[in-house]
Amino acid sequence: MAELTGIAQEILDAVGGADNVVTLGHCMTRLRFSLKDITLANDVTARQIKGVKGISKAGGQYQLIIGSGTVDEYFDAIHSIASFKQEDYSGIRKINPVDVIIDTLSGSISPWLGVLMGALILQAFLSFFTSIGILQADSQTYSFFFTVSGVATYTFPVFVGFTAADKMKTNKYMGAFIGAVLIYPGMMTAISEGSAGIFGLAIEPYSYTGTVLPVILACWVLKYAEMLAKKICPKAIYIFGVTLIEIILVIPVTYLVVGPVGNLISGALVSFIMWIHSFVGFLAPAILSMLLPFCVMAGIHVSLIPIVSMTIIEMGYDSIILPSFMAFNVGVAGIALAYALKSKTADSKSIGFSASLSGILGISEPTLFGIILVNKRVLISTLIGMFLSGAAVGLTGYKVTVLISQSVFSIPAAAGIEGNVMACAISFAASIFINFVVTYITLSRKEK
Repeated sequence: MAELTGIAQEILDAVGGADNVVTLGHCMTRLRFSLKDITLANDVTARQIKGVKGISKAGGQYQLIIGSGTVDEYFDAIHSIASFKQEDYSGIRKINPVDVIIDTLSGSISPWLGVLMGALILQAFLSFFTSIGILQADSQTYSFFFTVSGVATYTFPVFVGFTAADKMKTNKYMGAFIGAVLIYPGMMTAISEGSAGIFGLAIEPYSYTGTVLPVILACWVLKYAEMLAKKICPKAIYIFGVTLIEIILVIPVTYLVVGPVGNLISGALVSFIMWIHSFVGFLAPAILSMLLPFCVMAGIHVSLIPIVSMTIIEMGYDSIILPSFMAFNVGVAGIALAYALKSKTADSKSIGFSASLSGILGISEPTLFGIILVNKRVLISTLIGMFLSGAAVGLTGYKVTVLISQSVFSIPAAAGIEGNVMACAISFAASIFINFVVTYITLSRKEK
């Protein structure tokens, strides 16, 4: 514990001190700082801190790549020695609207992504076990665990409402309540039957189950509704009056305006993705796979998750974005393995072999920040390998039906579509093999 506290203090010193931190969050592998003045952060010092594998600056954030299994410990240690003020963009030098959007999306999704992945991997194994006869789809055991795993996608809006409201520094419990109202079965039935309306206005019968964008927009409205409610609510009824005003203002606006707008944007994004696929075909995953190293380096890959979610809900599968992640996530395992075999020192070999294992499990950061970005030759071979492996994945016709990180666990998850398990297995093997061969040929036999 003493060591963690010391590391936490080093991190705070490296980012310009606790007074320079506006907010601190984390995903599965990164500490995500919003800083008042990013120029006060010392990159050289930060890279020398134990456990820090790399640095990324994107989306208005200063990100330290720590790695899964450790990042939450560092996060807790930092919070044990410092408390940060409420988010105040007026204290930050310059705000880019795109950065704010990306920061909001990642901050709304990252905190609960591990829960979602665990539940959906359970669903994947259930599908796999039924396909090979270990479980029967009509058994009580299957029904129980399948229902449990399905709760993750069904309750998307509740999770998103909580984390989005927390990110926007408004009432996070109210944010969760908005998400719950949007998926409440009684409300959904009343709207579909036409027996529910607002002040004589009809409510469009959209389904918000599994959606992301409508709830984030609703929490943005909530932020301003809360400001108004706190100004006009009498102090005598403050404890319930503020939330009462918020409910009266935000829920109708969400159903009448924000929800439909969010769904229209979602539909447009899905249509655009499908248009790209129809235009370039199997090269769509190839192009995106080649861009993913830079997306992950910048930390903006998390913002693709809402689009994937929308696509799976609308089409039943994703044939571009997550298949591209198969080529990238698993492809880095081949890159790291080639690096390990070409290296001469024990330390370099250790980095390569451990990063290769991480890649097979769907974690790309160790290879990206520990090998690819520190070696120009490997970076060049990575771009070539990712394009080729992405094209190979596109040619297999691999489709992703559940929103999970692409890894070895994706093979059982592919069981929902006939022939898809084989397509996934081929994509998995091809991604490793192609990137291994390209990297192995590119690297010289000199020690790296």
